[in-house]
Amino acid sequence: MLAAAAKRASDLGPDRRPAREAEAEHLPFGDASFDTAVCILSLCSVADDRAAIVEMRRVLRPGGLLLLLDHVAATNPILLTLQRLWEQFTLRTIGDYQTRHPAAAGRAGRPRRD
Repeated sequence: MLAAAAKRASDLGPDRRPAREAEAEHLPFGDASFDTAVCILSLCSVADDRAAIVEMRRVLRPGGLLLLLDHVAATNPILLTLQRLWEQFTLRTIGDYQTRHPAAAGRAGRPRRD
């Protein structure tokens, strides 16, 4: 995917940032570097989703847009029970969390502006 992203960026023009691989909890970019941060179906496989969201907020410019799409814990108790059972399998096999609440983590994970 990194090679495909690099190719697409070069097709779009020379002023594009190079594709880079990094841990979501420790992004290699300066504060306020981006207008928009997008995270699609990835927080479920990050060890610390709150830290990843804090990092995304850190690299956003003031007024920047954070777009998140992920599966979340069900509100229906029966479905939540099934998710928790399935999560026992997915955590062991692919490190995938099924029952997180990334929106809540995002609200709680806002960095302080001292």
